[in-house]
Amino acid sequence: MRPLVHPRIVLLGYGNLGYHLADALLRAGLNLVQIYNRSGLVSPSPGKVSVTTETTGILPDAEIYLLCVRDEAIGLVAEQLSHRVHPDAVVAHTSGAAPLEQLARYFPLCGVFWPVQSFSRQVPTDFSQVPICVAGTTTIAENALLQLGRSLSNRVYSIDHEERPRLHLAAVMANNFTNALYDLAARQLEQMDLPFDLLRPLILQTALKVQEAMPVAVQTGPAIRNDRSTLLKHLALLEQEPELRELYRLLSKHINPKLEQL
Repeated sequence: MRPLVHPRIVLLGYGNLGYHLADALLRAGLNLVQIYNRSGLVSPSPGKVSVTTETTGILPDAEIYLLCVRDEAIGLVAEQLSHRVHPDAVVAHTSGAAPLEQLARYFPLCGVFWPVQSFSRQVPTDFSQVPICVAGTTTIAENALLQLGRSLSNRVYSIDHEERPRLHLAAVMANNFTNALYDLAARQLEQMDLPFDLLRPLILQTALKVQEAMPVAVQTGPAIRNDRSTLLKHLALLEQEPELRELYRLLSKHINPKLEQL
């Protein structure tokens, strides 16, 4: 294994995660040497970093390759990459859900480098506060990825193959499902021509609370109070939306399992 004092890094994929990760690598002064992006569009300009639109143009002598591609593309990109990279290279995907076996079949040194965050190109991200979860098929691979993670973030964790799927499930619940509930709430307001701005302070306050306490300790609302009158009024408002009505009922029962039948 070649020394990883200042490893050369190639980034494959330039979606939302790739965009932010490239920026973080450059800001940290790390040796990002190339970005692979099928469209060839990379913005802002990464300066001395080369850009290729073909896997055949990927530099073969880097020490670390990070696959920031969609889960369904990992296997294909890995297979194409396997014909080019040095066998001592560490190759990692950045998925919370994709199995490591998609890389292990091609690379002796491979792993997972998963930033546990939702990325949007237009929203700045402070990578120093983003948890990064790392796993490797070997100690060498894992240590290289841990070293890389600690160059970017103050929150780096080593997780195994059993922990990662459960963490990903929790992340989907905390992020994607919560955002879907925001959308459902926005639709309720739209029916009365009310602005979503009415809820933004409430959403922010709820998010701030769980930075200091566990969610169960700061739960509020009619379900936790066993306010059956309010619950029934809400269910009546949802009479014409049976799926949403059932979701409301199930969530209320989760908040307070002792609730009488709604």
